[in-house]
Amino acid sequence: MQSISSELDNFINGGNLLVSTKIETYDSLLVDTVSYFTNKNISGAILSLNKSYTMLTKTFEANKINTKGITFIDPITYNQEKTEGNCIYMARPFNPTNAALIITKLAQSPQIKFFIFDSLTTLLLSYNPVNTVKFFQFILPKLSSQKKLSLVFSLDSDPIDPNTNLIIKLCNKVVTV
Repeated sequence: MQSISSELDNFINGGNLLVSTKIETYDSLLVDTVSYFTNKNISGAILSLNKSYTMLTKTFEANKINTKGITFIDPITYNQEKTEGNCIYMARPFNPTNAALIITKLAQSPQIKFFIFDSLTTLLLSYNPVNTVKFFQFILPKLSSQKKLSLVFSLDSDPIDPNTNLIIKLCNKVVTV
């Protein structure tokens, strides 16, 4: 996807992007975004509330994406926190405070340059919207100040509600693909 690549080129040294797309192109956009980073040997982290670590790695492997430089944060698979290989499994149910602690620790690594949050839509629908906003109000400025690129994925079919608007205000740009 040419449009996401050019946007990523503009923010490679940090910033916050809300990336909005249709449900039909959501998976391919995620694959193209991760492929962009791995082709440039840029390491990062993915927090996915939509797919488990196993599902994501299968998708990336099917698309010939080397996930060696990717740290996965999986709040779906287990009921306890543990680390295995390049995956940090969070305890269920998802806890934004614990996620912020994990992300803050990962952000201290100079090798990790980007964070993908998959997805705003899931967070707002499945969890307390006020806590979701607080999570992003804490984590996005922190990552930006450390020159990390944050990509918050969202479906463009979402109605713009006050919670989404609060998160948009934290972003340098909204990109619709």
